[in-house]
Amino acid sequence: MKNLSTFLVYLISGLITVPLLSTYLVYFVSKKTHRHQWRAVHQAVHYTNLLYIIAVHIIVQLLFDYSLIWLIIILHLLILTIIAIYQRKKYTDINMFLGFKLLWRISFLIFFTSYVILIVYGMIKYIWLM
Repeated sequence: MKNLSTFLVYLISGLITVPLLSTYLVYFVSKKTHRHQWRAVHQAVHYTNLLYIIAVHIIVQLLFDYSLIWLIIILHLLILTIIAIYQRKKYTDINMFLGFKLLWRISFLIFFTSYVILIVYGMIKYIWLM
């Protein structure tokens, strides 16, 4: 039982530390099962977004010794508010399902970009210090 729990801990921590690999694996599996490229892309975005959020949070904690939980929550609430206001003005009806779906996709773009920038910054920072 201890070996299984250790394996699961290593697996989950590996997926969080390298979300690019997780995204590719989800995309590859989804592409093979559905045979539709855009559906595979959307599923990879939806299923791995949380991994990018956690990875960015951990990297910021390691590099800057600062917690971003409150900022991540406020950012998501702000984006959701902007989406709701836009929907209200354009369609006069707010569809929360589409709002959350758009929020999740925008969140993926923000945190994927942040992840790449922080990885490059961290590599430069630690190479420069050596």
